[in-house]
Amino acid sequence: MKVKTKAARIRLTVQIVFFVLIALISINHSLEEAGKAIPLFSSASLHALCPLGGVVSIWQVAGSGTFVKKIHESSWILMWIGFAVAIFFGPAFCGWICPLGAIQEWLGKLGKKLFKKRYNSFIPSKVDSVLRYTRYGVLGILLYLTIRTGTLIFADYDPYFSWHLGVIVPAIFAVGIGSSMALNLWKTESSKVPATFTEGKFEGAYNPGDIRGSYSFQEISDMFDVPVAALTKAFGVDTMENPGEFKTKELEDMYGSFDQGEIGTDAVRYFTALYTGLPYTPEEDTYLLTPALSVLKERVPEELLESLKERTVNPKSFTSDERGASPDTPDAEDRLIKGLTTFGEVYSWGVSEEEVKDVIGFEPGKQSETIREYVTAQGIEFSSIKGKLQELIDSE
Repeated sequence: MKVKTKAARIRLTVQIVFFVLIALISINHSLEEAGKAIPLFSSASLHALCPLGGVVSIWQVAGSGTFVKKIHESSWILMWIGFAVAIFFGPAFCGWICPLGAIQEWLGKLGKKLFKKRYNSFIPSKVDSVLRYTRYGVLGILLYLTIRTGTLIFADYDPYFSWHLGVIVPAIFAVGIGSSMALNLWKTESSKVPATFTEGKFEGAYNPGDIRGSYSFQEISDMFDVPVAALTKAFGVDTMENPGEFKTKELEDMYGSFDQGEIGTDAVRYFTALYTGLPYTPEEDTYLLTPALSVLKERVPEELLESLKERTVNPKSFTSDERGASPDTPDAEDRLIKGLTTFGEVYSWGVSEEEVKDVIGFEPGKQSETIREYVTAQGIEFSSIKGKLQELIDSE
């Protein structure tokens, strides 16, 4: 009994240490975004510290050499360390290191106290023996959805009990992480390198379709050889201080969606493709600002320039205090799905949470969250669900 008691104490200590550490890093990441980060303390995102991020990137790394969005080199390294630990010691990561595994175990102990003898006996043993195989189905769904959409999906794992791993497993992770840091392989921030074309005339060139909202205009300029001045003029931010630091995703706050379409990250992808001559097919409702035409005048054929006039909008249509709203829209109460529309607004228009879930394919976000940002973070194009949500609203 002493060995088991000692093992339980060591394991609980390790769980608490990692739980507190990950929690503090997560809090510091949020503080950093607000400009209040704790000095000399890591502010990595949780995506950078979870080995499952490496697992869901395997297919994409093999195919294009890039990671799934929001996944970094650190996740890839942790995945291989986790594989090594699992081969020699079983699923120790989930039972000793992973905060989710620790929370499940602690909740399980609470369940034992609440339900006593009924605990863990609500499902008949015969049914339980069959349901145990569903984990393989979950793994299959995880890999399929990752390959198809690049969405990050996290599955639950049962904690693993073995007292001697309290020293061995943390030591392996410490050595593995330390070695990767020494070799300058450990990165908890995106390297911001877009995918490249893998075949054809443009093989090896960066693909503008992989430009992300976190890219600044300076970074896009460096990667695609598009002058910062051209980008800032095309999107009406040339009068700003330090325009090269302007991030693509900020366009959604400035302009967002309006009656005809929207101006956001996809607009930057489209403009970059037009300017460089690289192939890219924009979303149907992607628009450009009219200043972009003057920038592209010497870069695209006259016929194409003429056709672009049909999908441009004058920036003067957006008043300074109505960024993100429909330009020249007389009725501010119109129930239209836009870039800044929140889940709460959709619910207030008579659409139920279950109906929203059916459209987007997963649990909706908080009522205060914008639908566009939430689904984009899950790897879903906003334009692919925008029309369906609008149909629900119009039918109410």
